[in-house]
Amino acid sequence: MRSTPRPSSFVRLAGLALLAGLAARAPAGEDNSEVTAVFATVHNGYTRAKQADGSFVTETYSFGEGGFSGTPAKDKSLDEQSFRQVAGMIAPGLARQGYVSSFDAEKTQLLVMVYWGSTGADQNPSGGYDLGAAPITPPPPPPVTVSGGRGGASVSAAPPPVPSVNSQQAAYDAMTSAQNRKRDAQNFRNARILGYEDLLAQSSSRPDSRRHQDLVDEIEDTRYFVVLRAFDFQLLWKEKKHKLLWEVHYSLRARDHLFDESLEAMTRMASRYFGQASDGQEALDLCERLQ
Repeated sequence: MRSTPRPSSFVRLAGLALLAGLAARAPAGEDNSEVTAVFATVHNGYTRAKQADGSFVTETYSFGEGGFSGTPAKDKSLDEQSFRQVAGMIAPGLARQGYVSSFDAEKTQLLVMVYWGSTGADQNPSGGYDLGAAPITPPPPPPVTVSGGRGGASVSAAPPPVPSVNSQQAAYDAMTSAQNRKRDAQNFRNARILGYEDLLAQSSSRPDSRRHQDLVDEIEDTRYFVVLRAFDFQLLWKEKKHKLLWEVHYSLRARDHLFDESLEAMTRMASRYFGQASDGQEALDLCERLQ
């Protein structure tokens, strides 16, 4: 998700501004504004200029295809969506914030890279995380011994055995540790995609807390996402330098939703933050929801 457009493929992206003019499909599902998580940031001193009436000064852009990312599970509502279709449903959200498509590379100000898909990991059918076979039970302690002698009978226990390495237990522990590392790596990868990275890092200091567990559940659940990353078009085109100006991550729990029917509502909710920082408010809302 941190990839940037390659200079060699940049020039052809100007033609993709045509996509921004595609008409968005009429709403087909419920309004998902209450369940759409949005995390937006600005970079390198980027700010939106405003006109006398308070509206944003128009800025021109061209779309670039960042890439699609999915899970092994089949999902026609997501898998069958092309870049053109996804960009066409995002364009109206950009237009509402004063971003207009450009056909002239000399006058294009922003290159908006579009990434979309779903998060998740290879899971067993129950949706949990399979840790393999149950732990190996250690053998019971040796029985007490009874000995007789002139002084009568005495009862004593054998000395405790010297701990030895159980090869089976060691193998299980190693497997569990490897699977946990894989799980953690997958969670942090998904957290970066969704914009939850800072929240997860903060809550990880208290891994047994309810908030951390709820956040992990949120991240491990499959979520539809869109990430928009806006670069300085002219600097990239003329000097082959990447200058990120703003980015926004927005997502929706995939359960009980369809990507093609939810994308427009997701974008409508997220569009208020296009080109602006969410200042942690959406993160606070998410934390309250997870409590």
